Amino acid sequence: MSVTINQTPLVLTGKEYDLLVALASKAGQLVKRTAITGLLYSLDMEPDSNSLDVLLARLRRKLMGSGIEIETLRGKGFTLRVA
Repeated sequence: MSVTINQTPLVLTGKEYDLLVALASKAGQLVKRTAITGLLYSLDMEPDSNSLDVLLARLRRKLMGSGIEIETLRGKGFTLRVA
């Protein structure tokens, strides 16, 4: 999948795209980790899995320089910010 941000195309995996859509649909608002995990992964995923952390790191890396940042609110969730 791909998205275009500031006239720059970004190639994303399906999960990266779903994560970006989940955060963008509530841009500037807190999105709880449990809500994202429930949206992206099946119920049999182990709660201590770092899959979401790895996915966030990959998406953040791809968004570098785009003016879009994903902020972590420790213990609460994530916020998508447009600079």
